[in-house]
Amino acid sequence: MLRSLVYVIVLQLVLQITDAMFLPLSFALPTASDAPSSSSSSSSSPGFVDFTFTLEPQDMVTVRGGVLQLDCQAQSDAAAAPPSIMWRKDGVLLSTVVDERRRQLENGTLMVQNVVHSRHHRPDEGEYQCLATLDGLGSIVSRTAKVTVAGSHRPVYFMPSWTPFRETCSRRT
Repeated sequence: MLRSLVYVIVLQLVLQITDAMFLPLSFALPTASDAPSSSSSSSSSPGFVDFTFTLEPQDMVTVRGGVLQLDCQAQSDAAAAPPSIMWRKDGVLLSTVVDERRRQLENGTLMVQNVVHSRHHRPDEGEYQCLATLDGLGSIVSRTAKVTVAGSHRPVYFMPSWTPFRETCSRRT
């Protein structure tokens, strides 16, 4: 019985986390002034804050050794300072400190220099998301951008087999 109860609680938590991961691209967040107070009149509307992406990452195809650029910008009418931007790749937060090829520009754009791609090592290929956060207000998550790395172009040569039909038939007779 206890095991079933724990299972149900864990399942509910997973569903709540999953729902939170798929927030709409733009939504209004309630502010502290939305809390009910005894002096507020019933005719006043609650105060909401608009927090939206003005630029989101797009699906990209890049080449090995090239430069990858993913753009992200968000804005809110509640804060004078711009939101802080962080990046996720395949669901894991990226650190620009760990990999010197990656850097985040002041406007939120993620730059990856010298894109790496081999048969068994594809650290730059995957699904990227941008997270915009305003302190005291909340966070929003961008659309998922799929990054594909194409290998270098090598010419493909077609080498026909030079065994003419006549020659093959004439040898048999």
